[in-house]
Amino acid sequence: MTKADRRLLVFLFLAGVFLLAWRTGSFSGGLQEIQVVQEGREVLRLPLTGQETERIPLTLRGGPAFLEVAGGAVRLRRQGENPFCPREVCLATGWIKKPGETIVCVPNRLVIRVIPCLFGTATGEAGVDAVSR
Repeated sequence: MTKADRRLLVFLFLAGVFLLAWRTGSFSGGLQEIQVVQEGREVLRLPLTGQETERIPLTLRGGPAFLEVAGGAVRLRRQGENPFCPREVCLATGWIKKPGETIVCVPNRLVIRVIPCLFGTATGEAGVDAVSR
């Protein structure tokens, strides 16, 4: 193995570590949103911030459910005792909070995902880049 081969391997290793850290959200700045897609169209998008607990009702094909948002995370919950999904894999997913994590309920055609904010704030407004005098 030559010196150039070693340098190439070190470069590829460091690039892989950087891409992995970037993909898992280490460099995302912490601003995230919840996107809810039902039947192929977006029905809800809200910031994933704060420590307050919020319950957002959802009407699904199989019955009522709700999103529970708390502590910067979200999960899908059953409303009442009747299951809205045959296997309830979507309920077993539990809390999601990192960009890219997803809850999918195939029978109800529901996708809930955490996405990084593309703008400066979690509400979608452009943030301040710089202040000059």
